[in-house]
Amino acid sequence: MVTFTCRTRIPKSHRVLVTVPPEVPEGPAELTVTVSPVNHLTKAERRTRVRKMLVRLAALRREFAHTGLNLSEEVIRQRHEED
Repeated sequence: MVTFTCRTRIPKSHRVLVTVPPEVPEGPAELTVTVSPVNHLTKAERRTRVRKMLVRLAALRREFAHTGLNLSEEVIRQRHEED
């Protein structure tokens, strides 16, 4: 069994094409789809998440300040998701 996550925008037609990762073997398969709306948070919850991410971003910048490296948004997002 292979588990993976993908994000998409649901169009008016409600048709979505799923491309599975290459490690999925060819042949018959059973797919289980769970749909979770991305914008299910209230404005207050989104603000709280943004504030927490900004605090974490400031901490990461302090942590890496001595290296002279400029952290990419993707690295910051990955580190934030790990916490």
